[in-house]
Amino acid sequence: MRKLITIIALVLFSFSSVFAQQHMTKSGKPDKRYNENKHLKKDGTPDMRYSTSKRE
Repeated sequence: MRKLITIIALVLFSFSSVFAQQHMTKSGKPDKRYNENKHLKKDGTPDMRYSTSKRE
């Protein structure tokens, strides 16, 4: 029973870490080819000139 709970916890953790990560280049900068990284300034904060960055 304990082994089953451990396996379930590991599977859930692996899924959450996959969806939470940003796509990075080899140098560690955000990869601009992915939508969640578009319109970011060099320091990684959203650029407010674009409507996709503005959240109400």
